[in-house]
Amino acid sequence: MNVAKELFSTNAVELSSDEILSKYRIRNDSGTGTLSCYFIAPGIYLCYNDIHLSGFLQTYESDKKILQIHHCFEGRAEYQMSNGVFGYSKPGSIAIYNWKNKPVKLTFPISHYHGISILLDLDILNEKGRNMLFESFNIDFMAINNRFCDSGNFFTMEADEDINHLLSELYYIPEKLKIPYIKLKVMELLLILANQNSETTTEIEQYYKKETVAKVKRIAALLADDLKKHYTISELSRMFNMSQTSLKTAFKGIYGKPIYTYLKECRMLSAAYMLKNTDYSIAKISAMVGYENSSKFTSAFKSVLKATPTAYRRSSENCTGHDTVLKFKKQ
Repeated sequence: MNVAKELFSTNAVELSSDEILSKYRIRNDSGTGTLSCYFIAPGIYLCYNDIHLSGFLQTYESDKKILQIHHCFEGRAEYQMSNGVFGYSKPGSIAIYNWKNKPVKLTFPISHYHGISILLDLDILNEKGRNMLFESFNIDFMAINNRFCDSGNFFTMEADEDINHLLSELYYIPEKLKIPYIKLKVMELLLILANQNSETTTEIEQYYKKETVAKVKRIAALLADDLKKHYTISELSRMFNMSQTSLKTAFKGIYGKPIYTYLKECRMLSAAYMLKNTDYSIAKISAMVGYENSSKFTSAFKSVLKATPTAYRRSSENCTGHDTVLKFKKQ
């Protein structure tokens, strides 16, 4: 199975491959990402996703019956379904979908996503004798598929304490223990999902219509276009014909943070880029990102970058290599 294509329907470049591990790089005009995909057992794969791009189309038509389970560790993912509804995963959430309700488009609103994906080839897993280890635990893979994917939409839920602990351990495995440890944890997760009581499984109701998503992304682009400009929620509400409550709820749902937190981070990351790549004075940079008071700018900068502007500039002068400051991209 080409795991990268099944996951992200893109022309990934294979960097290396053996019987256990295949590594891929994905790239487009918005950035890059790397995928490390492990063969767990016949019909079962686990992939570590390190994404720093805004997205790509889901256009790959597969004839395989693949059930996908995604855990978000950092960042945010946006799933556009064929019915025009948008859903989101955030840190600590799990998204589940199959070959029937696969997203038509997958994007990353803040161009940053780290997570784990588990792919289950149900045709292979339903063949008796193909996977004796998992068969011995009586895991009903079709039951998992039916429980979470019968609604027609992809399913998202907050991982409970047990699942979150289980999955978080997968991000910190010593290399020499990685393969057997991954197998144990994947088996444990599938046992939990197969036997989870549907009455205690709460879906995240975080779905938005296409028109709402388009408005919120236009708002984010407007804020990024002129960082000196100060907008109130009331002004934005009138400009985009949204109630203030809907605007604030949808913005946080899509970008994972309140609108003013997003704007402050956007301003500080822009300031950080200028501190590192220009000779502008701190006072000038402060004004360029909407702060007339330098002390307030310094306080805001330190809250985001964990250093004062002066210290950040000094440390940047001693750094080599590519710029590590994330620049917000318009969606």
